[in-house]
Amino acid sequence: MNVPPYIPEPIEIPGNVSEEPRSVCLAFVRKTSLLYSISVGLVIAVAWYPRQHYPLGASIGVFVGLLLVLSLIRGLEKGRPLDLKLSALCLPFLVVSVGDMARAMWSAGWPVWALPVGIAYCLAYNYLSGRDHSFVGEYFLAVLGSSVTIAFMAPQIRPERPMTGWALLANAAFLFYYVYDSAALLTRRRRGEELAAVADLYRDLLNCLTYSVRVYHHWRKYNIWSWPK
Repeated sequence: MNVPPYIPEPIEIPGNVSEEPRSVCLAFVRKTSLLYSISVGLVIAVAWYPRQHYPLGASIGVFVGLLLVLSLIRGLEKGRPLDLKLSALCLPFLVVSVGDMARAMWSAGWPVWALPVGIAYCLAYNYLSGRDHSFVGEYFLAVLGSSVTIAFMAPQIRPERPMTGWALLANAAFLFYYVYDSAALLTRRRRGEELAAVADLYRDLLNCLTYSVRVYHHWRKYNIWSWPK
């Protein structure tokens, strides 16, 4: 008797990175982490560049619209060359929209500055851990190190309203998403698709909504919660 799982199986594509030797997996993780960190640096540059920035509502609308476009691209062209090209093409627009969002949030007093601190610790762990790398270790060590740094920096950056607790909470929550999704990408991307994986790290923010839909349809398909009569 084949008993279906209670939640949908993770998405996998043939020839994904997780099927490669460990050295290839580690190289993929490190390059993806480096490229994502570069994109975060570009977000910071956009946020501080002296120009007319979009207000928070408009920048969020553009960002969500781009995520929907990227999700549609992946749904239609998953694993094909067009998916990789269009994902890379959308990345600069994502960076600009996130930069405008970050600028508006900073102006409103939100502790968005804490998120790049955690990303920097993840990047350092990925390159210093060698073959001992693990995603569990990455998360806990990055949270530990970045939390100490954030607790020290918060009163210096915003003496009038440090919001240290919120900064620590936002950092821990975002790092959980970032590390979890980085691990999941190993079954959804192939060697050489690191730039598309960076787009996925932005695009997969929508999974908080779309995954619940997948679970609902999975339950309906297999009658998971139907009681025998």
